[in-house]
Amino acid sequence: MRADLVVMTGNVAQVFVTDDSWNATLAAVHASLVPGGHFVYETRQLGDRAWERWANSSAPAVRYVDGVGDVVRSTVVDHVDLPFVTFRHVYDFPIGERVVSTSTLRFRNDQEYRAALQRAGFSIDDVREAPDRPGRENVYVTSTPG
Repeated sequence: MRADLVVMTGNVAQVFVTDDSWNATLAAVHASLVPGGHFVYETRQLGDRAWERWANSSAPAVRYVDGVGDVVRSTVVDHVDLPFVTFRHVYDFPIGERVVSTSTLRFRNDQEYRAALQRAGFSIDDVREAPDRPGRENVYVTSTPG
């Protein structure tokens, strides 16, 4: 069964750090869509340099979790070697436990996204700024041939 719409949110497009993994993802999405189906995703704009905000954020975020208490999250930028940025989220729980999540993201530019989409057989219907994060993220609206 094929879908009319595939949506990728949360800047997930950036976790595909190799061209092979991104191209394979695009091929799988394309194959899952009906003719004329749509693929929509968001991604951070390279020029916004989001990692600089992450690195300069000195105040940890504190969130209360029912049954757990206050959980403190800190973000540490470990390495910037564009287009790759490696960072850690460190979660400190009130019971003294610490959980560390390390991620590497790839910050592709608009031309790279457009070229990969076209190679995968998508038409680019629109590229717009994310309405809640203007100047920081783009939303790509694409379709397959109908």
